[in-house]
Amino acid sequence: MSDQPWNPGLSLTYVGHTVLRTMELHKSHLFIDRGAYLGTPETQLLVLEHKDVLGWLVRGPG
Repeated sequence: MSDQPWNPGLSLTYVGHTVLRTMELHKSHLFIDRGAYLGTPETQLLVLEHKDVLGWLVRGPG
């Protein structure tokens, strides 16, 4: 998570097309592209369930 991970005034938005090593939450944008199309051992497909993600955000880090 970034220093401003969640903005309550914004809807959670899932973002791809920017390959990252881990998913990252910044200003209500959850970057989830792990580069699965590359097909290398370091990349993987990331599958999320929206209600679980919302649960993580409500609980916060920990």
